[in-house]
This record gives sequence, C-alpha cells and structure tokens, in this order.
Amino acid sequence: MRFIISSFLIILFQFCNAQDTLQKNIQIKLKDYFTAAARSKIFSGNIIVAKYDKILYKDSYGMANYEWGVPMEKDTKIKIASCTKTFTSAAILLLIKQNRLSLNTTIDKFIPDFPSAGKITIQYLLLHQSGVDNPDYSKLSFVHHLKPEDVLANLKSQPLLFKPGTNDQYSNGGYFLLAYIIEKISGKSYGQFLKQNIFSPLKMNDTYVYEDEAIIPKRAAMYSPGPTNGVENTDWYSSEPSLGSGSLYSTAEDLYKWCKAIKNKTLFDIWAQEYPYGWGRRKSKNGSKYIEQTGYNEGHQSVLVVYESGYYIVFNSNLGNLFFNKVTDDVRSILFGGQYELPNEINKVNVTEETLAKYTGEYKIEGNPNFRILLDKGNLYFQFVTSSFRNYLAPLTDNSFENMAEFSVFKFKSDSKGEINGLTISFGKNEGPLCPRIKSN
Repeated sequence: MRFIISSFLIILFQFCNAQDTLQKNIQIKLKDYFTAAARSKIFSGNIIVAKYDKILYKDSYGMANYEWGVPMEKDTKIKIASCTKTFTSAAILLLIKQNRLSLNTTIDKFIPDFPSAGKITIQYLLLHQSGVDNPDYSKLSFVHHLKPEDVLANLKSQPLLFKPGTNDQYSNGGYFLLAYIIEKISGKSYGQFLKQNIFSPLKMNDTYVYEDEAIIPKRAAMYSPGPTNGVENTDWYSSEPSLGSGSLYSTAEDLYKWCKAIKNKTLFDIWAQEYPYGWGRRKSKNGSKYIEQTGYNEGHQSVLVVYESGYYIVFNSNLGNLFFNKVTDDVRSILFGGQYELPNEINKVNVTEETLAKYTGEYKIEGNPNFRILLDKGNLYFQFVTSSFRNYLAPLTDNSFENMAEFSVFKFKSDSKGEINGLTISFGKNEGPLCPRIKSN
C-alpha cells in the first residue's frame, strides 16, 4: 500500500511539474509576442490569458496617453467596440428570463412605424438577419449630442437590405434597435439597465457607456497608426450612433470577469441557447470549441474568447488597426500548438514628396466605394470617398506602401508611358487585382 501511495505521489508530482513547465513556456511565448507587437508600434493596450481562475499571462503595453507620456496600466479604460454586443444580447436574454419579451417578439410592439416592424423579430436582430442597415455614419458621425431618436430616424429612413429572416448581414443598426428596445421595456437608459443587471452583480466597476463630456479617470486616449512615432490622434467622432453595438468602455480585468460569468452561467445560460447571441461560435483546427467576439473602430479594438475547456483570452487596445485578427489566431497557436510569427517592425524608406505626389488621385476597387490616395504633410494616406477617416501608408519602397491600419501592401503600377494607372492591394503573398486610377489630382 505504501508503495502504491508513493508511486501515485511521484506521478502526481511529475504531472504538476510538467504543467508548471508548460505554463512557463506559454508565458514566455506570450511575453515575446506582445513585446514584439508593442515594439513594432502595432499594439498599445492590455492582455489577459487565463484558464478558469488562474491567470496564465497578464500585462500592459504602450501608452494610455502619448502626449503626456502616461503608460498603459491594468486598470486603464478603453472603448471595446463590438464586444459591446455581448452585453446587449445578454440584456435581451435577461429580459426574456424575466418574461418581458421573447425571441419571437416583433419590434412593432416598441417601434410601430419602423419599416417592416411586424416582420422583424428580436431573434432576427440578435442574429443580424433583420435586414436593418448600419446607421448612415456620413450623416451622424460628426454631430455632437445626438439623441437616440436622431439615430432611430436615420435608420427608419433607410430601406431594408433584404426581407427579414431571408439573409444575414452584420448590422450595427440592428443592435442599436435592441438597445433602444431595452430602454423602452425597462424604463431605464441602456447604461442604467446594464449597471443594475450586469455590471453591479458582477462587480464590473469600471465598465460604462462612453460619454465624451464625462470626466473618466484613467480613460485612454484613442490613436491611429501614423508617421510620427507610429501613432497619431484619431479624429473625434460621435459615439451615440454606436449605442448597443459599440458604445461601452471597460478594463481588461472587468472583461475577464465578464468572460468567467459567461462560462460559469452566472447570470444566464448562454450555452443553452440555440446560438450564443452577441458572440460567434467557433471551432479551431485542433477541435477546441469556443465562442468569440471581436471589436474594431477608429482608435480602439478588443477581443473576447471563451473556450469550453476553460481558457479565456481578453485583449483591448487604444490603437485602431486590425491586429485583433492576428491576436485571436496567434494566441490560440501559442496555447494549443500551431504556427505563428512574431510581429516585425517594418523598415520604412524615404520617398521624395515629388514621387509621392504622382500617386495621388481617385481609384476604383471592385465591390467597394472608390477611394482616394492623399498627400498630406509629406505622407500618403488611403481614404474611401464615403468616409472621413483615412489610413496612413508607410513607404516600403519607392512605389510600395503598407496600410498600417489593415496590414495590406499598396503597390502602384505604371503604363507603358510611365504614368501611374492603378495600384494593387495585397494581403499576404498574393498580389490583388489592379485598382485602376480614374482621376488624378
């Protein structure tokens, strides 16, 4: 018997030692990865990787405010973009749990004059199957002090993209309607309802609806990739049109509490739903099942991942680019084994302003609005004609540039006379089709 007990203890010790070694290796890889990302000026923010209640890795990188040299800290508050949708859907599920509406309730009960209101159900809104378009940001984004009725009127004025329930298309407008309905049913503001029913019970004391005028301690400024030290200030834009779809700010630690509450069914059982509303259901190559939501907008981004096996990934950043796409894949590879590459700092070259000026003009791209190449203060920028925001293009060679927000490469092409006639946009190794220039400056 003593021999059996001793053998068991030896095996248990070896197992625990192996687990400790594995966790240390994961910590080293995560530290190397995010240190490289911060050094490359593509990441500024917070990361938490955990399994159940055990933090495997937690750290802060970059600056909460570059002008004042204020470093990012674990309790820095950052907007979370579309990860807001996980809270909006949760609020709807809580109202359903309270028997105050159902998934099949149509929105004519709350917004009778909305187009096809009698055919748009709560479930269609949750699943992006309502046909409701996004708000027209070109008319709303730069207007101060918008009221919910202003955004609602804008949505009412737009035709549905398709008959409700016949198709699906990601809809921020649909989640605005859900937030509006939450307010109608509860008699409280969207933020008040979330605080009373989610934030306070979970002790998420640093999560609120974003307000420009409020004095918010430790709120991070928002940045975009730029030519000076890798960043520049993001242009101001109105947050009201993103109510319910992207209107919250939070800390990584609060978001970790949220992920654990989802996994542990603290407020409701998301796993019992036909679909994890507000999240995406995923399955990795190694068979691991998880739900995920990512968020991106000008000046910020976020990632929430909850694995059935108990792993969590929480990421938020005050630098607006598409790094969140790499984070979800690369951290998964670090945790479960797989291929990934450390982020590398690009080597910019000097290109004369005379050469840069040759590339300016309007270009056509298949399936999207036309875009412009602009020259401003000796730097090139990409901008859709329908947008007020622009992306910095970092020079790699005399005729190729990296879009630092999307990690794509723009390569300008010339005709037989040496005139610029278009450009290609490449993601990875494969060069994209030619985008012809249709107007020069």
